[in-house]
Amino acid sequence: MCLENISEKKTATEDIVCYKKVRVFDGQVDLSSLKSGDTFIGKIKDIQCEGKISIEDEELFFCTDDIRFDGQYCQKKFGYKYSWQLDNKVKSILINGKKLKIFKIYKTVFQYFEIQIGKSYTSKLKVCEGNVVTIGLHTYKNFNDIYCGSNQRIVECIISKGSKYYEGLFNDSESYASNNLKYIKFIKKG
Repeated sequence: MCLENISEKKTATEDIVCYKKVRVFDGQVDLSSLKSGDTFIGKIKDIQCEGKISIEDEELFFCTDDIRFDGQYCQKKFGYKYSWQLDNKVKSILINGKKLKIFKIYKTVFQYFEIQIGKSYTSKLKVCEGNVVTIGLHTYKNFNDIYCGSNQRIVECIISKGSKYYEGLFNDSESYASNNLKYIKFIKKG
């Protein structure tokens, strides 16, 4: 995202409300309490299954003998024939009798930077030839200017008082690029 037709660099005299689109990624888990070879039972693709888990390159796989789970390949299958990588089709899984907690993570659309609601982030601001901001925390002025796909959400944000920022256009929408941004809450359109 590049901010074009920019204003002079400004300093926020008060908090500025703005909006950002983020991607939603399902199927994230804390792997620290799991180990390859642990047993599992549960539902994948709404099909009851069981087997062992395998953890490779920080990714979780479910190993079974059911050909319907011939998905992403993993090296160590503990004697099973097929493996299925953790995704949004994995539901209600027990590993060693304990429920697997699957959660969502949120990443920015253009740089895939992971964000958390309630946290503030900083960035450099860089203006390039053509009066365009290429580096900075880019946001929209109005949430109605944002189109979201099926795996995207709108977050209300704040450019904090004292932050440096530019005003300009992104795809003909009034937008900002700032050096500080706090993610406040999700917004529902309509």
